[in-house]
Amino acid sequence: MDTPSQACEREFAEEAGLAVRVDRLAAIHDARRNGHGGSPWHIYKLLFLVARLDDAMPRSGLDGETTGGSAASA
Repeated sequence: MDTPSQACEREFAEEAGLAVRVDRLAAIHDARRNGHGGSPWHIYKLLFLVARLDDAMPRSGLDGETTGGSAASA
């Protein structure tokens, strides 16, 4: 099981092809304290500051979760 910082680094590699190193936790967003209390689960978003480890250009669509275009309309 990944730590949150390891998951962040892995997701950058999988979704954008970028090698990064997490430098520090920048913020924690608590959805319930910010007016989004409709969920039965308590949800936190962790925001990290990262440093790029190479000069690779970001690429989309590497894992099938992201694309280079805008979000599709419903």
